Amino acid sequence: MADNETAIPSDNTGSATSNQIEAKRPTSASITAFSGKLGYITGELPTPPITDPTYKTWLAENSIVLAWLINSMEPKISCRYLYFKTAKEVWDVARRIYLDLGNASQIFKLHSKLKEMKQGSNSVTQYFSDLQDLWQELNLFFEEDSSCAKCSIKQQCKLENERIYDFITGLNWNLDEICGQVVARDPFPLIEEAFAEVHREEGRRKDALDLPLLGVENTIQPLPPLPTTSSVPNISSPAPVLYDPTTISETIPISESSLPFDNIPVLETRG
Repeated sequence: MADNETAIPSDNTGSATSNQIEAKRPTSASITAFSGKLGYITGELPTPPITDPTYKTWLAENSIVLAWLINSMEPKISCRYLYFKTAKEVWDVARRIYLDLGNASQIFKLHSKLKEMKQGSNSVTQYFSDLQDLWQELNLFFEEDSSCAKCSIKQQCKLENERIYDFITGLNWNLDEICGQVVARDPFPLIEEAFAEVHREEGRRKDALDLPLLGVENTIQPLPPLPTTSSVPNISSPAPVLYDPTTISETIPISESSLPFDNIPVLETRG
């Protein structure tokens, strides 16, 4: 803090997770957006004495960085930092509240979204764009170790490989063949190269489906239409003949000679 005491604004810790990304962005962006002014945040450029010739310049530049930090926050959060005097005060408090609270929980949620992300009905381009949004959010929680260049390169290669696996795992099953070719490449491709190969395969398959089937239309004859009710002739069926047992003697004469029992041999019995 500066010479004058400034109270740390109270905040609901439950909202820290949803807002910590907004507080993290100044770290990565300030290097390029405020080149030469990062010291106002880190404390490398402390407040000079009022009698110092550079005091007015420092005061003006500190106000610029201070305004930029506050404007980068959500309105309901930034209003609590309006009475701070230096950019370092704002950054120190915001960092303690938002960056060190709930990071593990937020990282877990982002990784869970990555595992659940599927292409579905989206194009490969849209699916890849959605993945990039999650990857960029994850990048906000990790800072590269500039003290070891070899370690940094190794870590970056590992991250690239993990993202390729995230990408191909969520693709639709009809792209399994090209996915197998991607992971079989040696050396392992970059994520942009993997996307380019899958995107080309998607376009090739789409073009193949749009091509007409040459010659097939001349060999297949259309089926004749089914007859309608009006075109079927009305054929009346003959009346059924009913059987009446009382009239059988009139229609079929029966005599004893006609019975089939006359030719049956009679067995004699012995006494």
